[in-house]
Amino acid sequence: MKMKQLPTLTNRALASPYTGWVLMNVLVWSLGLYVIALCLSLFGMLGAPIGAILLGVIVGSGQSWMLKKMLPIKPRQWTGSSVAGSLLGVLPIGLLIVWVLLAAVIGVNTVLLILGAIFGGILGGLQARVLFPMIHEKVGWWVIANLFAGALCAPLSLTGASFWLPVFCSLGPVTFGLLTAMTLRYIIHTWDVKI
Repeated sequence: MKMKQLPTLTNRALASPYTGWVLMNVLVWSLGLYVIALCLSLFGMLGAPIGAILLGVIVGSGQSWMLKKMLPIKPRQWTGSSVAGSLLGVLPIGLLIVWVLLAAVIGVNTVLLILGAIFGGILGGLQARVLFPMIHEKVGWWVIANLFAGALCAPLSLTGASFWLPVFCSLGPVTFGLLTAMTLRYIIHTWDVKI
């Protein structure tokens, strides 16, 4: 590869809607996780649903802004589904004593993986309702991608050495963005438009 080709490849990658999707997800998930942490510190467990609603608005708005460039979605529906998915996704945290006991037996990372998978699956399932009319035969891939992305994002963002780093420096939001971007690319490139 010649050195002159490198700027062209970089420009092409930065112009890609999928690169924009990844970057937007890093931004909105990092901001959203900080908002939930802030709400929890200010309001205790009552902050979880408040933070989840704000997380849903942040993530849903950012994702819909990028997604409407790729698919004919209605941004309000996407944001509304993201809010509902975030709110329902944090409800299992209310079983805090169960998770504390499980963490003692199976470890914190495993518990975070399970909680992240539950959150991602619920979020992806509700967002999939918006995608269903367009890509009904492939919509299951969206749910699966969010389930895995959530499962990986939680332990990568919230434990170990990354705990003292800002969330955006952790691999969690990046992993979430990459997995969902690859799934979007697959869905869109195999989409059979029947209008």
